[in-house]
Amino acid sequence: MKSHRHIIAFFVTCIIIGSAVGFGLAWYSHKKSDTQSLPEKITQIIPTIVPVTNPSARIIFVGDLMVDRGVENSVKNNLSGDFGRLFEHLPLFKQADGVFLNLEGPVTTQGPNVGSRFSFAMDEKILPALADNNIKMVSFANNHVGDRSNTGFISTLANLDRNNIPYAGAGKNKAEASTVKTFTANGLIIGFIGCSDVGPDWLKATDTAAGQILCSDPSLATYISQARESVDFLVFSAHWGVEYNPKTTRQKTLAYTAIDAGADMVIGHHPHVVQETEYYKDKFIAYSLGNFIFDQYFSDATMQGLLVDAVIEKHSIKSTSLKIIELDKTGNKYQPKEIRDATDADFLKKGVVTAQTCPAAKDATINKWLEPVGPDMDIGNYIPKDLIPLNNRINVQTTASCLTETAANALITMEQDMSDAGLKIIMTSGFRSRNTQETIHDSSTTTLEAANDPTKYPSVAKPGRSEHQLGTALDMKSGSDPAFSYDNFKNSTEYAWLVTNAYKYGFIQSYKTGTESITGYIPESWHWRYVGIDHAKAIHDQGITTYEYLKALKKKAQ
Repeated sequence: MKSHRHIIAFFVTCIIIGSAVGFGLAWYSHKKSDTQSLPEKITQIIPTIVPVTNPSARIIFVGDLMVDRGVENSVKNNLSGDFGRLFEHLPLFKQADGVFLNLEGPVTTQGPNVGSRFSFAMDEKILPALADNNIKMVSFANNHVGDRSNTGFISTLANLDRNNIPYAGAGKNKAEASTVKTFTANGLIIGFIGCSDVGPDWLKATDTAAGQILCSDPSLATYISQARESVDFLVFSAHWGVEYNPKTTRQKTLAYTAIDAGADMVIGHHPHVVQETEYYKDKFIAYSLGNFIFDQYFSDATMQGLLVDAVIEKHSIKSTSLKIIELDKTGNKYQPKEIRDATDADFLKKGVVTAQTCPAAKDATINKWLEPVGPDMDIGNYIPKDLIPLNNRINVQTTASCLTETAANALITMEQDMSDAGLKIIMTSGFRSRNTQETIHDSSTTTLEAANDPTKYPSVAKPGRSEHQLGTALDMKSGSDPAFSYDNFKNSTEYAWLVTNAYKYGFIQSYKTGTESITGYIPESWHWRYVGIDHAKAIHDQGITTYEYLKALKKKAQ
């Protein structure tokens, strides 16, 4: 007990001494303050306050990814079959808090090809590669999502779920497809609402069926406004516009509507070329990011895309940095390689870059590529869809260098194989409009001769009756000897090679010697038409004219 009393006494003494010292310091401080200003007094009394910073996240946005067709072949031939190597020059992806892109088609082995000439189905190995490279969200609302039917669509959703990659604009029913999809970065919930303005309408989500959200959905603004309430930042993603063209009024209207409804950012894709960017009500709009990974090698503009590197905060954009991703053109690798800051040269006329030098179809639903065009058939003012220029892909000596994409792809492949064999062709004519054909027809000497002499056949078709108007026919001359004319083409080594091999690529000579009474035109060794490999082989094997074969094909289909 005695020791306890000593301890208590010690603590009491400490308290008394401490109180005295504290009183003395307070008295000194009070006396000193007589010479201090009020702000100095407040500074001493109130502790320093550390400012609270708003959480932010760095998100990267890129355009269309399609790894079927030429890209898949490149992965197998150039990248050891490793889809992950497509991203080996993109370390900034992993430096960001997440990456968003448009998934241009199904990723599946299931479902039939719906029959489109541009029907994609990507290898499922791409999905782990996406996940490994920080892709935290994809858009799966676009014109290719139904390329392997509803079966392939549903299979793709399951594959994305299996790889923990959320998808905007699509779902197992309308409720799921219209619900905001999210991922979290640095405490921020980042949401995405997506839609397609270019179909396919038959795959729109319903209350009971899987599908995508169409941008024409009357409840789109409601989906956006409801989504805003549950997220910290909302991105509206739209597959819209016209391929290879500047932005449309429709795109601008949809973008502004989305922002008015609550979107913090608008990201567009589909045109395959970079379109302008702008701010509306302090919200960022990228109308088209162009291609990210694609095999559209026919122009410089389609072999590059826009990368948006954005730092975002709660319902606001702190900063954006625009960069151009160039695809590797050597050996058709289609691998993102060079990344550079976007310059004014990348944004021609208010930011628009366009590869289009070809006319657009008046009605994209009409396809006449297998019509038996001839003297007795007029196809009116028809313009095929998917015309692309070839002037920077093969040897061209014409301003009329457009062909449909399928015919162009086949021609480029054939021309490369000819080049490997030491042969060279020069394209001298491709698609011609009805008006162009009229001009050529009216100035043709053979047309005048045929008009005056029934025994003669013309070399130029009447307007509306030319295979050139289909966008699948071309004229060519030999590049081995620039002095070769059209008439001499039949004597060239190139022509001899074409006679033996062209059908293997889908091309057939329409007007052969001895068939004038059937085709209505003089023989043209320089004129070849694309009809697809199967039809070309049948024409070649049967030894008949293209006109006869296609006429019988049409009759059989009726």
